[in-house]
Amino acid sequence: MSHNEKDYIVEFDDNGAACKRPDGSEERVNWSDIVKVTLEATAGVKEEAPAHVWILWGRDNASGCVYPGGATGAELMLLEMKSRLDNFDVGAVAQAMQSEENKTWLLWQAAGVNTPEDDGRVIN
Repeated sequence: MSHNEKDYIVEFDDNGAACKRPDGSEERVNWSDIVKVTLEATAGVKEEAPAHVWILWGRDNASGCVYPGGATGAELMLLEMKSRLDNFDVGAVAQAMQSEENKTWLLWQAAGVNTPEDDGRVIN
């Protein structure tokens, strides 16, 4: 990751969530389009990689947000997801934060929705 994690800005409103990247680009996803939320612990696989990466998966992989755990606003986003997404797995968040493994935790998944898989999405 070529920038400080705090240089990524995570925001939300009544419509959805956004991640503003240091290069000026932005990812957005509507709350109604989120089908899965995962938290990836990188276990220091790459020195420049963030320790944790949040992924909000949009329907049909058409939208979404990817941001490092240290992003500005990440703590508020966690509280918002707990509030908006029924059965959001706070216990899995705690496990991921304490993990020394390179592993992805499923924190929430929409009922009855086939979730997209995209191993190519990474933090720059």
